Amino acid sequence: MPNYLCLPGWTTEEPVIDGKAKTATITAAYTIRPDNCPLCGVVGAKFYKHQSRETAYRDLPLFGMQVIIVVEVDRLKCRECGKTFTQPLPDMFPGRQMTMRCGKHLLAQGNAKTYALLSRDIGVDESVIRAICNEQNRKMDAPVRPEAPEVLGIDELTIEGELRFIAIDIKGKRILDIRENCDTNTIAKWLFLMRNKDRVQIVAMDMRDQYRQIVKLILPNAIIVSDRWHIQSKANKALDYVRSRH
Repeated sequence: MPNYLCLPGWTTEEPVIDGKAKTATITAAYTIRPDNCPLCGVVGAKFYKHQSRETAYRDLPLFGMQVIIVVEVDRLKCRECGKTFTQPLPDMFPGRQMTMRCGKHLLAQGNAKTYALLSRDIGVDESVIRAICNEQNRKMDAPVRPEAPEVLGIDELTIEGELRFIAIDIKGKRILDIRENCDTNTIAKWLFLMRNKDRVQIVAMDMRDQYRQIVKLILPNAIIVSDRWHIQSKANKALDYVRSRH
């Protein structure tokens, strides 16, 4: 059978076009059965169809028409544990009646277009789009909890005229995070949320006493060193001062 969805593992019937409603309805089936039971974990378990229900999913628009995918979703029963579960559909957005690509499109366009416009284009209720985007924003605003490096570097960085806090994995030669300011509360919270803090052996920073007090409090076993750039910078300034006086 043809695959009008262009998704692996799916078979579809020919789309039914409703020119008046401007919709294309595609009846589809997902043919790949799971190879293990998600409830008992047995690999190679045998399943049989317990019951099924028809579910409509939304997909990205096609040729200016809203796309509706009608799927007969099976309820499977495991012969090993006797429990039932819904057939996994990996191409569908978790918890929402839409394809994964449709959900990703809404997340990408949610800040650029109005929810009302996206709703008209795709046919998904405006409240659903808002809920998806809000959930994504909450995840993005959640505190960052990076894995602690062995050698941590903390410093300031100027971006758009504002001083920002930057944390670096010196041994791994990578940036761990950049925060919105250099307030002591921001730095203390970031260090506190760091996972496996006991891994930090050395912390390199400038000679600011506030930073040292925070690090001593949160990372008491770490060795604090002044990084070479700040030592050289202060030495050069002192040398310039002496030179200018003489």
